[in-house]
Amino acid sequence: MNKFILAVDIGNTHIKFSVFSNKGTFKKFFVVDTNKKISAKQILKEFKKLKIKNNFEICLISSVVPSINKKVVGLVGKIFDVKCKFFPKDLKANLKMEFPKKSEVGADRFLASCGAQMLYPKNNLIVIGLGTAITVDCVKNGKYLGGLTIPGLYTSAKTLFKNAELLPDLDLKNPPSKFAFPKNTKESLEIGIFYGFADMVCGLINRFKKKLGKNIKVVATGGFAGSIAKICKDIDDVQPHLITTALTKIYIQTKK
Repeated sequence: MNKFILAVDIGNTHIKFSVFSNKGTFKKFFVVDTNKKISAKQILKEFKKLKIKNNFEICLISSVVPSINKKVVGLVGKIFDVKCKFFPKDLKANLKMEFPKKSEVGADRFLASCGAQMLYPKNNLIVIGLGTAITVDCVKNGKYLGGLTIPGLYTSAKTLFKNAELLPDLDLKNPPSKFAFPKNTKESLEIGIFYGFADMVCGLINRFKKKLGKNIKVVATGGFAGSIAKICKDIDDVQPHLITTALTKIYIQTKK
């Protein structure tokens, strides 16, 4: 029986566990909160919901939360009886790094750019990450140039709710269906946050397009990618599993 590949993206807010075939085909995923108190029971509970056999050849990890790495490795080893490899320590990508301070580039951002290049190898790229932070990265002529980092939708909104006593706390799970005059404070916040951030993303995309020239694809990933892409029509493609897919494909390429 062919074994699966487990790809783990440890982000500031969530840890995403994605299951791929040994050929790199995406199967299923689950998400848990990023927490130093994460337990084997919690991970196993979510894994059982996938109804996939515990039969893995490797666990691949991208992390921007180093303080939790050791804990995750221990839990993965205990639950799945498998060894872990980290990007970029144990796995190397083909995408060339032109950013001067390479050590300052988050593994997730670089992997997202690698994944976008795998999808569109002949294009210049703008890669949007819409998670805890909003990141806008560029690839030109097969070289990673770096990009921008902005506080994300939820991060910014939580700060606002914390410091404005009269404003309601929103979960931001349901984006507004259209731009309209709000009928209440809740709608005012939802429309303002989603359309405000979407217009900011569109504006940055168009600024970078002027820098990159022609033949550009804009790829978005992250929890808010789908919602923002409905508003920002400059986004060409939404890839919710871009980081874990890139991890998996890089691993498969290194095995050949």
